[in-house]
Amino acid sequence: MTARSVHAELLRLRSDYLLPGFAVLTLVLSAAVNAGQQSDPSAGLAQATVIAMIFGSIRYTLDARNGLIARAVLASGRGPALLAKAVVTATAGAVIGVLGGLCTAVVTGLDGSVLPDLFGTMLSAAAGAVIGLCVGVLVRNHFAAPVAVLAVHLGSILVLQSWPAVGAVLPLGATMALVSDTQPDLLPQPAAIAVLLAWTAIASACSWLAMTMRDLG
Repeated sequence: MTARSVHAELLRLRSDYLLPGFAVLTLVLSAAVNAGQQSDPSAGLAQATVIAMIFGSIRYTLDARNGLIARAVLASGRGPALLAKAVVTATAGAVIGVLGGLCTAVVTGLDGSVLPDLFGTMLSAAAGAVIGLCVGVLVRNHFAAPVAVLAVHLGSILVLQSWPAVGAVLPLGATMALVSDTQPDLLPQPAAIAVLLAWTAIASACSWLAMTMRDLG
């Protein structure tokens, strides 16, 4: 049932207008952020994760508003429906991460030096998209969910700047560790991957509980 749900979500993704729109947004913003930067592409790489988080939050709330979540739950159950949505949202997030990484490499003129960070960008964007999806599940409001994502992101920036040791174990700190090697206060990349996956698991568990306890209407 889960495989069938994933297949249905992938078919929807192929005909969806939201991912192409966010892909274009990623390219435009990555080019703008990285214009004139020749040494540190981390801002452009991390930005792709933020865009993926916003995508995830809007993707879920848009589907919920259009009744697609309720239909998916009726067809396969709450758990399989949420899992399928998370898998496909992570795939879309990875696409956004790859586009952001490649655009950063082209704009900054870094001949291959940014490519090792492409995996980190893809992983963090995939995880970010799932976390954004979970925010959408928890908030449910189509307009409030992306605002909540941005608020969390801005708060994480303040924490990372004011208390680096605390900020390093937040999703943003883990993302920066995966896309930058110029900030000494960040975690090693293996630890950053573990932290990012842990936050994704926590967010997923919270969204699953919310989905099982609340009415979908």
